[in-house]
Amino acid sequence: MDVVEIAKATGIVAAVGTVINAITRGILNYATTRYHSRLKTYVIRVKARLPAELLGKITFHCLIVRYGTDQYIEKMASEIDRQNGQLQNRIIDIKTRGGVGKKDTEFTLELPVHRRLGTQFKCFTEAKKDLPPLHKEVFLNDVMAFLASTGIASEISISSSEHQHRVYFLLNRFASVTTVDGFKNNHCFPE
Repeated sequence: MDVVEIAKATGIVAAVGTVINAITRGILNYATTRYHSRLKTYVIRVKARLPAELLGKITFHCLIVRYGTDQYIEKMASEIDRQNGQLQNRIIDIKTRGGVGKKDTEFTLELPVHRRLGTQFKCFTEAKKDLPPLHKEVFLNDVMAFLASTGIASEISISSSEHQHRVYFLLNRFASVTTVDGFKNNHCFPE
């Protein structure tokens, strides 16, 4: 066997090993994260009806930022906690009930909460993508006014990123934390 054949064989073995290692790490990370988190249901009732003109035009979501706070993950976390606390930036839906004929609105948030680290998240509402830009702006201003009037939310603002069809807000029911980038998010502490 000459040097070229050995290099080719070694390269293939190394590539296969790298792929197997990545898959194994991904599965183990997923399994440990699932083991350490529990789905908690939070129902938030508002004594105000979501305006009829907003029904079907907007949706409510929750951005799961990470498990733990930035400060803990950066300065004190173990290697396993750092791995569990990696940025997720995944979106889950917030169920909304109420509407015409109802006097209140109910929001149901099914939040995955890490047993030791808690969960950092931020809620938002967004206008449906198929709406004309002018309608989106009106609906977003209406939802900002609704959220402000209910008292359940603070730090209500239209996104300054490419997601300008979103209104981000913090839920007053949960603690708030500041990220290393200066953003404010909610944090649900572990129980």
